[in-house]
Amino acid sequence: MSGLERIALDNCAQMILLVEAQSLRIAMANRVAVETLGYSADQLLAKSILDVESALPDVFYWEEVRAGQLSRIESQEGLYLRADGSLHAVNKSVTPVEQVTGFPECLDGRVKTLHPHIHAGILADRRLESHRQQLADLG
Repeated sequence: MSGLERIALDNCAQMILLVEAQSLRIAMANRVAVETLGYSADQLLAKSILDVESALPDVFYWEEVRAGQLSRIESQEGLYLRADGSLHAVNKSVTPVEQVTGFPECLDGRVKTLHPHIHAGILADRRLESHRQQLADLG
């Protein structure tokens, strides 16, 4: 991940976890995820998404992802396990990167998010009407 991508993700107001589809390993956690869940970045990167999100429907969903059956989730309630053992309620959305960019990841996963549809969504300030309108115009 480039330095620019890292800065963009860390300055996003929402918790973001990027998950490798085959291994279900957490490949990236932004600053908000680290602070909200109470793990260090290294601790999160050593985990599978199933270590953090382990309700039975979520286990079934992630096993389907591992099997190559990627599907989009919009605003689904879930619970994430924090480092202190407590549960944190989330309203999650899951989007396979390929559905946004129109391209599969390549170079062993090194190139997957370098696309205006990804970065515009991360960098937009949704409090500003002009940003919301530009996002709508981009599709």
